[in-house]
Amino acid sequence: MNKNLIIALILSIICLTAVSGCSDDKKSSESAEDSVTETASTDSDDNVNEENLTEDDASDADSDNESDETEALTDVDTAIEEAIEEFSVGDIIDNYKLSDKYQDEGYVVLEHKNEPVMFAVCEGPSWAVSSYGHAKDFVEFIEDDCTDISFKKCPEYKYDVSVVSYKEELDGKTIFSDYYQLCEQDAKFEIIVMYTEGFDLIAKELADEFINSIEYTSDFYYPTEPQTFENDFFSVYYQPEWIENNSSSTDTRYEFKFRYGHSDTMDNYLACYKIRIENDGEYSTAEEYASSAYKTKAESNSTLRHSLSLDTDEIFGIPAHRLSYTIESSSLLNCNYNIYYFDHNGHIYVVTTSIPINDDGTVAAAMQRIIDGTTLK
Repeated sequence: MNKNLIIALILSIICLTAVSGCSDDKKSSESAEDSVTETASTDSDDNVNEENLTEDDASDADSDNESDETEALTDVDTAIEEAIEEFSVGDIIDNYKLSDKYQDEGYVVLEHKNEPVMFAVCEGPSWAVSSYGHAKDFVEFIEDDCTDISFKKCPEYKYDVSVVSYKEELDGKTIFSDYYQLCEQDAKFEIIVMYTEGFDLIAKELADEFINSIEYTSDFYYPTEPQTFENDFFSVYYQPEWIENNSSSTDTRYEFKFRYGHSDTMDNYLACYKIRIENDGEYSTAEEYASSAYKTKAESNSTLRHSLSLDTDEIFGIPAHRLSYTIESSSLLNCNYNIYYFDHNGHIYVVTTSIPINDDGTVAAAMQRIIDGTTLK
């Protein structure tokens, strides 16, 4: 998430609760309701004081308000429809209006009509990582700027949901936030719920209501049984722990990539197994190809790459030239890479494996299983 969005939302929720007459000693949703009721008659730019109107004027004002509300509902529906493709949100969305304070960064920002609570929602890829994995990654993102951070799985929901709770200080105000991650298949629904002290119970009730209205509508589902991929050069038998990630085919090159998924950590996001054939004639042998690749990486002087080496090894029982190195950067880029170059049946094969630096052996074992399931032709 972009930190500018967080700051903008904090400012918005401060304004929202200030207009609502919110104070730090309001501890219940009943206080919130009183505050909003008071605000409705005093602070809205569009509000009309009916005591100063004739009966006809009041009737006209009511008609205008109904028209504005219809337009606002349409705006919310349109915004959600444009931003959310893999999920749908139920009629509960009618209880919200679009915030006029911030709409950017791919998020739809909503204000509840009756409570000083704001939601920011968006959709994105889950990369086959669980909601808990995304929650842990979000904690790393905010830990330098926020306090009282906690995160947990939420088994009470029908989908895979985890939540990060935290608070921030800005302009003397304490803003509380709950960052919900809902993951299903290859899609992720993010919900940020923001409120001030005393409105935690109503914020939780609204979040429950919102999440329970969400439905996964895509027809995409990951396989749950072992699969076999096959072409003229190789076949790969693999378990559901691996996900087909990318394939490309030309007259001189064939590549297939598998990504490790369904994990509770983003550390495994870049764990992959890739096998490809090079027949473009640029290199006559695998040894020549490996030497060129090593030279290119050595000359790049990357500050992220460490322990670059080129030696001999074997894979599939075939002698190979192995290029090895470690990449260390962010939480999404900390892997040990091994690239095997070898000749087989007149073709140059290149096999790449990447395993997280902090792997506890889980990914390494899965990598060996997919290697064992690969047959060359």
